Amino acid sequence: ETDTERNRITGVAFAELSDEEAKYKELFNKYIAKIAFGTKKVDVTTASTTAGAGVKAVSVEFVDDKEAAKYVNTTTLADFSVKPLAVADLTVDPKEVEIPMNLVVLDNWGMTMKVPFNITVKTTK
Repeated sequence: ETDTERNRITGVAFAELSDEEAKYKELFNKYIAKIAFGTKKVDVTTASTTAGAGVKAVSVEFVDDKEAAKYVNTTTLADFSVKPLAVADLTVDPKEVEIPMNLVVLDNWGMTMKVPFNITVKTTK
């Protein structure tokens, strides 16, 4: 079974849809490209919080170090800061780019959780 055979929200297989639901799905798929979905990018700032007693360590990492190195200094993550490269140091055209990262949480029982997020870096003048 593929993602397209299951409803990503409810997890119900499309074959299990009623005839009426199947008609709505078909209608939606027909017009989805014409729908102007409202999206908005929101900047979020959070206050730092002390980790709970069960957390051993928290860190961040780039999903792809080599790709991130094209835009940012990849050696400054110990203090949770990401610094864009100077325009003179870029090996690619300057631009605004989203870089995928992970928040990595290691608990006292040896389990690791990775929470993905993106950062937006402007490498323009």
